[in-house]
Amino acid sequence: MISVKISTNAKEVESAFVKIGQAIKNFTPVLRRSGEYMVGSIQRNFLAGGRPDPWAPLSSMTIAMRRKGKGARSPQILIDTRALFKSIWYDVGEDSVRIGTNVPYAKKLHFGGTNKIPAHTESVKSHYRKVRGNRVRVSSFSRKAPARTFTVPARPFIRFQEEDVTALQDIFVQFI
Repeated sequence: MISVKISTNAKEVESAFVKIGQAIKNFTPVLRRSGEYMVGSIQRNFLAGGRPDPWAPLSSMTIAMRRKGKGARSPQILIDTRALFKSIWYDVGEDSVRIGTNVPYAKKLHFGGTNKIPAHTESVKSHYRKVRGNRVRVSSFSRKAPARTFTVPARPFIRFQEEDVTALQDIFVQFI
């Protein structure tokens, strides 16, 4: 506990210092505000497509796979379904804040890595295609897909920005 001795009769000042001393015992409010701020900052990383450095663009294969049957919009990196974007959370402890996500593939997207897909049989749904200008229905079928490996580039989304440090300092100063 902080103790302050005031030699004048300024009871208001003394009362204010006592309140500050009591508030400093419980950091939960300031840690909560810091966690809320950082979740917002991380979500701004998603919306900007990477901050301060832009993330690697999507591969043409990813764009083709993602857009099948979903219209002509261009896909957004790490935000197309918003599952990862919405999964960012914070947890306030007695003297700390943890920030993270519970999405299992988040680590691979954040740090990058290699994915291996074993050989398998895949089903192709019936669909239509143009043959010599005419729309022709193709029946569903199965085909063997070979094993393949592809690299996922690192797209760090849980990052502290320079502006975050200043904002967090302001949050703590306002608290005190």
